[in-house]
Amino acid sequence: MRSNHAGERRGFTLLELLVVIAITGLLIGILLPVLGTARERARLLACTANVRSQGQVTTQYALQHAGAMPPRLLYRARADGDGNAVLSRWLLNAFLAEYAGDPLQTPEGLAFPTPHGVWACPEVEAGAGGSRMTHNGLLHHAPNQFMFGLLDVDETTGYRGSFVDAVGPWSERYGGAGWRTLDDFGRTSDLVMIMGNVSTWIVTHSHIDAREFYRRAWDVPFDPYKDGELGTVNENTGSHRGIGKRPAVFADGHASALPDGSSYWQGERGVYRGPTGAAAPYYESEVRHFMWFIAPEDRDSDG
Repeated sequence: MRSNHAGERRGFTLLELLVVIAITGLLIGILLPVLGTARERARLLACTANVRSQGQVTTQYALQHAGAMPPRLLYRARADGDGNAVLSRWLLNAFLAEYAGDPLQTPEGLAFPTPHGVWACPEVEAGAGGSRMTHNGLLHHAPNQFMFGLLDVDETTGYRGSFVDAVGPWSERYGGAGWRTLDDFGRTSDLVMIMGNVSTWIVTHSHIDAREFYRRAWDVPFDPYKDGELGTVNENTGSHRGIGKRPAVFADGHASALPDGSSYWQGERGVYRGPTGAAAPYYESEVRHFMWFIAPEDRDSDG
């Protein structure tokens, strides 16, 4: 005798459904962070590719100008139609974008041009970390202060002045009026040219702004130690925090991402002796990545 239930399909029990839901939830919980990290790494790769292109434009500019580096900041005064001097401020990105034939555009209602193309970090464009506003404009990637100078040009009077920076016992020889050229730099595979920018609290202005350049080890990490100059103990808020990286292009043209923590930037410290005979303490990271004028043999002792 055949059963009346032959051929009938049995549905899931409540217990089986709960088990399936639990397993699905567990898998989603495992996969979401992985997918989020993958997306962030993709944005990091895109930003690193952009900053590599910036390095290529920088080098091309220098090669076409007898090795002279472009200015990190240009103050330019020009006469308007009435003969009055009108001051404009050009950060490195705006200056090089103009040189490359793809000038940055200023959206209606804003005072400064907005980075686009290779001058933009995709993560900043997506809204992470804000616009990277400095006192002179928007800057998604900040240059090494010691590689690029400040240029002041007044076309109404013919005045032209320039200034380059160094630190401590090296300032007299490598700082002051003058200009940087490609031939100045050694250790090019370690020397940071341009790196993903950060925002921080500017004590002297009592508000948050992006940095216009990198100079010291405490300018970079998201968690700087409290041993820097006034205003440098605040968090440096940058992009790619989820994977702890700062994309950078180096003086030899290669690009990679450096760590964004103080364990890297404010770890080892040494005492370095300059050409005047005076000595000063600096972090190994800032000497290696920023201060091209300090030679390894200038290290006198541990800090």
